[in-house]
Amino acid sequence: MPDPEDGCEGLSDIFNEHIFSESGVPWTMVAAIMGAHSIGSAKPEFSGYDGFWSDAKNSGIFNNQYYHSVLAKGWAPELAVGGRSDKNQWKRVDVGVDPNHKEFMLTTDICLAFGNSPKYVTCMVESNATKKAPHCSEVALGPEHSTLIDPHFAQCCTWVNGKTLAEYGGYFDNGPQEYCGHVLDSMEWSGKAQRNKCCGGMEGYDEVWGVDRMYFDCDSNLKPQGPAAKSMVRYAGDEELWLEDFHRAWKFATENNQPSLLNLVLKPVNDNPPFDCGKILCKWECRENHQCEWEDENGETPRGFAQEDGADIVAEFEAA
Repeated sequence: MPDPEDGCEGLSDIFNEHIFSESGVPWTMVAAIMGAHSIGSAKPEFSGYDGFWSDAKNSGIFNNQYYHSVLAKGWAPELAVGGRSDKNQWKRVDVGVDPNHKEFMLTTDICLAFGNSPKYVTCMVESNATKKAPHCSEVALGPEHSTLIDPHFAQCCTWVNGKTLAEYGGYFDNGPQEYCGHVLDSMEWSGKAQRNKCCGGMEGYDEVWGVDRMYFDCDSNLKPQGPAAKSMVRYAGDEELWLEDFHRAWKFATENNQPSLLNLVLKPVNDNPPFDCGKILCKWECRENHQCEWEDENGETPRGFAQEDGADIVAEFEAA
């Protein structure tokens, strides 16, 4: 698996250049399969990283909450996790932070949607971004101005404007949604109000860039420049679409585009196998063993039986 410290460069090396190289849509496949982070957490004693990818309610549910978290929450770099300079992640910084449930993202998560856009940041600073600078999204974005996101770039904030989530992902099609710790209606377009919610946990003044960190975006909030940004936005608004693409990506990754793969079958090594068919209680164990078959016993507890005994058992049931 890719090293989280390598961000999207590491994802590309593993997935785009190898696993999904023949898929035709490698970044879409990467974005889909990364949705597995909807469940689970990272622990410092195992990986060096610390936190849950989803909130307390959703961290044990396999759903599209991962995309909600990446896009509809505010994130900022958390460097040297646990004092280790080789472990850097992203911490939640919006007004919805739960002090009893730490949420985090790896750079390999954040980089799918966001890039670092130095020219965009410069435009925002020069335009007094604490007020309004919508033209920066038009004049300073694009591959020629954006780089893969790096947590060492600056103490900046990643967030996506609700208007973008609505227009490109249908995020609010089913009504108001959780957004940076509060419920946002699709018609609430005040960029300043949204930034205050999404980046409200940013503190201090950035001496290098000369801007209040609360108003220091890593990337455009209207047109984020991550290589899979469009797919991430669509998955946030359409769980069924994500599940379909996740299935495609999982199948592609596990089968490695080999259409003639066969299922593994457990074959006994001798005529007296070390198992008792009558004690088998799981149907799949019978399927994987050529000397056992399965019988439903007219709704009673199913069990396995040896093939040579099968005819007698079936005849007994039919006579009953």
